This record gives sequence, structure tokens and C-alpha cells, in this order.
Amino acid sequence: MGKRQAGLPPLPASVNRRARLRTIGLVLVVALLPGTAFTDEAWELGIQPFASPQALFQRYAPLREWLADLRQAPVHLEASRDFPRFIERLSEERYDVAIVAPHVVPLLGETSAYRPIARSRDTLAMIIVAPVDAPPRQLTDLEDATLATPARHSLGTRLARERIRAVFDTEDPPIHYLEFPHHNAAAAAMQRGLAEAAVLVIDARALESPRSPQEGPRTIALADGSLARILAQSDPFPGVTIVLHERVQTNDLDLQTQLLELSSTTSGQQRLRAFGHSRGFEPASPEDYEAFRSLPPDH
Repeated sequence: MGKRQAGLPPLPASVNRRARLRTIGLVLVVALLPGTAFTDEAWELGIQPFASPQALFQRYAPLREWLADLRQAPVHLEASRDFPRFIERLSEERYDVAIVAPHVVPLLGETSAYRPIARSRDTLAMIIVAPVDAPPRQLTDLEDATLATPARHSLGTRLARERIRAVFDTEDPPIHYLEFPHHNAAAAAMQRGLAEAAVLVIDARALESPRSPQEGPRTIALADGSLARILAQSDPFPGVTIVLHERVQTNDLDLQTQLLELSSTTSGQQRLRAFGHSRGFEPASPEDYEAFRSLPPDH
């Protein structure tokens, strides 16, 4: 007779079935624990195209990674090539979460599947600038001149056009608009001599209070270090808003609370700096955006 193989005898089939059932039950319990992913479905994170796609991907990659860690599931980052395509994708409900400018929230409509949940505490402002050594000293000096602007649908351009119409007191002011995808490209066009002035959107904290031309020029340093003269500026307005689709608005992942609480911890503050929104977020609701309904339509 051969030697008997060492080891425990096989378990009866009934015991094996009970073990399998216990294992399945344990997996279900773990799946229901807080912080555990409920689905492997990827989220689509849409970014309004207020800069080049490369710049947007670099800036918001840390936010995408944070959301993926929070969900324990994939998050894809997408930037549309232009504003109309972005709005079209929102209307198609392509995105689960999106980052939009404040004037986009009223465009979504009262019956939209998207709800604003948080807005950055950043305050921005539109400015119209000209090279510091160029002739324009005030907005009326731009008559028959070329003004480089971001895309006509952007908030900066809409505020600039509203200001120019008011100064020239006409719906058809004598200014030639030269449109670019974003304000960095508009500034570059001005610096290359393609336009006499440009529209930019900047951190409102960098601006002094408006003053008359007789008090001397107000200047601002551009990205390349050169100085530009400020011809006009808007009132400050809120920074970006995060909107969430109703299909992912569940109590299991309270994204609004997660965003608001980032500023309360050191690690959260580090994340906010990585997101490019170091001042953190505050709650947002549709009522906060009523003022943007009065903006004139795009032309």
C-alpha cells in the first residue's frame, strides 16, 4: 500500500456551500461600507474651455485624481474644443460633473439635470488692456481699432462688449473684434501687433480701484512680464462653479460636503492649491446666478 498523503480530508459539500455563502455575504457587507465604491462606472468630468486643452488638463488633473480616489472608481477628464460644443455636451447630459463659468448656470435652465453644488471663493474681473507705450489711454480711444477677445460666449468677452456698448452709447460700436479661443491667445495677439487692445480675465485681487486718466495710468504685468495699460475693468464676479448631474446626486458620496471641507485640513488645503483654487469652495445654489440672466445675448 502506498503512503497516505498528508493533509486535512476534504470538507463535505454542504460545508463548502455554507463557506461560499458566507464569503458572498462578507463581500456584500464590505461593498456597503462607507467609502467603498458602489460601481465601477467611470464618471465624465467636463471642463469649460477657458484655456487651451493642454493647460486645462494640467490644471485639473489633480482634481480628477481626487475624485477618482473619493469614488474608488475611474474619472475621465474632457475639455471641449469650444464653448458651443461644451454647452451642447451639457445639454446632451454627457458629463457627470462639470466645471463651468457662473454665467453658464442660468443657461442650463430651471429643468436642467445639473445642479450647482459649490463655487470657488476666487473673485475674477474682466479688464481691457493696451500696451503701455501705445496711444490708447481710455476706452473711447479704441474707436476704429481692433480688440482681441476670448471666444464671444465667454463671460469676459460678454462683459467687455456690454461695457463698450455703454461707453459708445450704441449697440454697434465702432470697434473691430478679433476672436480667439481664450484670453491668453488674445493677449498674445495684442503683443504681436494683431490688435490694439485685448480682453483678459484675471484675479480681481490684483486690481486697484478705478481712477480717472488724469491720475496717471494703471498698469498690470502680463504673463511674459511686459506692462499693459488698463483701459477698463468690470466689477468682480465669482470664479468657477461645479455642477453635478442628478444621476450621481446620491447621499453615498456627498461631493458638496467633501469640497467644502477641503479647506479645513492641511492636506485638504494642499489639494486645493493643486486644483488651482487655494481659497477653497463655498456652497452654491441656482439663486446665486440670477444676476447673470441680465447679460445681453451673444452676437
